[in-house]
Amino acid sequence: MTASKFLEPARRPLWFERVPVAARAAQRRIPSLGQAMLLLSYTAGLAGVLQDSLHRPHAAWIDFHILFGLLLWLTVLVQFAERKNKSSAMPATDLWAFRRHLARTVYLLLYVLFGLAQLIVAGSSLWNRGLWQSAMLDVSQPLRQYLACGLLALLTIYLLAALEHRADHQHHK
Repeated sequence: MTASKFLEPARRPLWFERVPVAARAAQRRIPSLGQAMLLLSYTAGLAGVLQDSLHRPHAAWIDFHILFGLLLWLTVLVQFAERKNKSSAMPATDLWAFRRHLARTVYLLLYVLFGLAQLIVAGSSLWNRGLWQSAMLDVSQPLRQYLACGLLALLTIYLLAALEHRADHQHHK
């Protein structure tokens, strides 16, 4: 076999023959804990935005803002731990790319939540025949809470990346 994507039998690793093709494909489809927690963060954030859009006093049995912040922060920690467990030493360029990827994920999550909140305000305005009520315009407080959670997650990303870079730099000295 001369194609670059196929390995010659003599060059295949020993484990390659022992793991069936279906099992290798199934391993790639299983989401990691970090990905599952990110999905839970999205869900908690969207539930919080929908809960805030009800505009009526209610006794919520769960505060989705706190749950969102906690899940987002834990997602960052878990994804760093998973990345650390995958490779013992991370080169500075890989660490920079990983940090950027995590930061973009947090930014995207915040953009989705802010955009959905604005769409709900616009939709409720159209539902009420264009009347902007003061209750509808009071969505800034929950958005500030989401922004604070996002900033905490971003600070955690940069702090963990700096600590890992420092530890790697000291390790190589």
